Amino acid sequence: MNFKIILILSISHLSIDLTGAALPAMMPFLKNALQLSYTGVGAVIMAFNLTSSIIQPFFGYISDKIEIKWLLPLSTVLTYIGFSLIGLTPSFIILLVLVVVFGMGVASYHPEGMKVMHYFTGEKKATGMSFFQVGGNLGLALGPLFIMYAIKLTGLSGSLLFLIVGLPMLGVLLYFSKELTHPIKIEKGNLRIEGGDSLSVKGESGWGSMSLLIFAVTMRSWAHIGLMTFVPFYYISVLKGDAFAGGRLVFIFKWVGVGSDQGKSLIL
Repeated sequence: MNFKIILILSISHLSIDLTGAALPAMMPFLKNALQLSYTGVGAVIMAFNLTSSIIQPFFGYISDKIEIKWLLPLSTVLTYIGFSLIGLTPSFIILLVLVVVFGMGVASYHPEGMKVMHYFTGEKKATGMSFFQVGGNLGLALGPLFIMYAIKLTGLSGSLLFLIVGLPMLGVLLYFSKELTHPIKIEKGNLRIEGGDSLSVKGESGWGSMSLLIFAVTMRSWAHIGLMTFVPFYYISVLKGDAFAGGRLVFIFKWVGVGSDQGKSLIL
């Protein structure tokens, strides 16, 4: 195991997912600033999840076919450009555009990040991937808390403060870019020589089991995202609570779920 690269990838995963959980915590403030309806709020979250999650297999397919050594830095650029400017958006349409850019960054990072991690875990693949997954889960847990303090300091423009995390991470990924892609080049060369043999299970495609697993994860995520998005609104509108306290509720919800989110890695 290459612990240095595993640490870099785990922290970069944290930096990407830090933004993903911050968006729902921002929505009560964006709703007031842009006079959005609850339908508009749902549309923003749907746009993010469609671009950050649903299209991930496309990026995974491209990553398997083509060696794109700049994909990790590019995904960081897209994520932080899209997210950091959300607090400055003057309209619903521009908000949707920024969320799509932001989501594309998240979607392009995860398949490439997991693929690169695979090359540095040695024989302890489960251990290495667990570190990678914990990094992302910590980011998801800390995102709502970070954005609440950022907004408290500077208002909605506090989303720009996330660049304090994003820019150094981009620099690290660029600095180690050759080291991150070197083993991929070696293995692709070996596959050409050996003919690219792969393992398969005879007489069993696995599509039925995979479809069932995807359905189960979809149902779980449906409830999970709905709670994370609308519990703050319920706390503010019905229980007459404070918007910042609502953001802290999202933080607690995500922090308690850090361990349970490990189950998502079973698919990968």
